[in-house]
Amino acid sequence: MQQSNRMISQNHTIKLHKDIFSRKHVNELVNEIKKAIENNILNIYLDFSEVQSMDIIGFGVLRTIQKIAIINNAKIILFDLKENVKKIMKSSCLILDILDEEEESRLDDGGALIA
Repeated sequence: MQQSNRMISQNHTIKLHKDIFSRKHVNELVNEIKKAIENNILNIYLDFSEVQSMDIIGFGVLRTIQKIAIINNAKIILFDLKENVKKIMKSSCLILDILDEEEESRLDDGGALIA
């Protein structure tokens, strides 16, 4: 998993690799989220640009991440989702922020929204 080393005003971006939601890699993302929160990073952006699809395992991981974020007053923000993943996410019961195209265009290198 690639990540931005640059943190701006409590923001952190994690670039997900295409196989992040396979059984082999699911704990990577959960551990990365926990580590960021332990370091007082409360806005965590997940870059889905390489994720082509998502199955029940992916939803389970996102649900776990959502619970961790809620308990710790953190916020998980998803961006650059493929249209098929975005449709599934919007119809799910997960409460995660998904940036629209205009908001995505205002992200800086560290994952912070530029006003």
